[in-house]
Amino acid sequence: SRSSFKTYPRKGVSGSYRIGVGGCAGYTPRYEYMWTTLASHKFDAMLMLGDNVYIDIPELPGPFHDYTYYRRQSRPEFRNLVKSTAMYAIWDDHDSATDDVWMGPYRDKPDWKQPLLAHFQRNWVNPEMGDPDWPGCWFSFSLGDVDIFMLDGRTYRTNPFKEEKTMLGPVQKSWLMKGLKSSTATFKIIGSPVAWASEAKPDSNDTWNGFINEREELFQFLSDNHIEGVLLLSGDRHRTDFWKNERKGDYPLYELMSCRLTNIHTHDLMPDAIFGYNEKPSFGILNIDTELPDPEVRFDAVNIDNEVVHSYTVRLSEISYPKR
Repeated sequence: SRSSFKTYPRKGVSGSYRIGVGGCAGYTPRYEYMWTTLASHKFDAMLMLGDNVYIDIPELPGPFHDYTYYRRQSRPEFRNLVKSTAMYAIWDDHDSATDDVWMGPYRDKPDWKQPLLAHFQRNWVNPEMGDPDWPGCWFSFSLGDVDIFMLDGRTYRTNPFKEEKTMLGPVQKSWLMKGLKSSTATFKIIGSPVAWASEAKPDSNDTWNGFINEREELFQFLSDNHIEGVLLLSGDRHRTDFWKNERKGDYPLYELMSCRLTNIHTHDLMPDAIFGYNEKPSFGILNIDTELPDPEVRFDAVNIDNEVVHSYTVRLSEISYPKR
């Protein structure tokens, strides 16, 4: 038998790309065929948005931390996916420490923070992550004329019940703003481990609802700098949703939330979403075409049995500013 692979296009080159999106992948033997379903799409990239395994032990890495990864990595379904698909991963609460965790603003406190981060990095082959002086799991990469920014919402998150608080920390936030401002990509995609949309998990301080001022600071930064073509991704909720985040006097920020790859548990659908799905484990697909006169992204919600259950298309003209 013969094998082949395709290298990424040069940065800035227009083209058609397919990106898979998912997360919340507790080890569930009867749902492990999800990885075969994902592999069948031959994605240009697969984005894992957190809770990619469930460890929930906020202490120095030990045998159970390893076991949680190894039992998934030993499955032929998962091995066949990762040997043929570029995987990119950030963490959320259950694969970083424990439920709704905030690790605080310090580099080396708690003492298990950096060892757990190093353990995560050993298990996911990401681009260079974080900052040399402030390690984290945020990073960016380009797929032709699409720039993807993957955020770390846990490592430097501070207490969400305090008045002064941050999800990203100053170093990561500065990195994100600088990257967005300098990007010339047709589409800029920002992946968050938790929901941007206020109604995705109402009355929760664990999503961006707990950090509204910081979220609005980022959204205002986009407006102030006329940064167009921005799309949002998020995880955490055990379902697949599509949201429209309205901004007064500016284009809306569309958001695909998908985070039930293999979990048994589901979360209820929310009435304000454009669409929602929770009947079976599911994932999202971004079908991107930047060669069209009006470049577009079609967002598909697909279940574990490879059934497309919802679709929504966003064109660049809908998320751009009038030409001056």
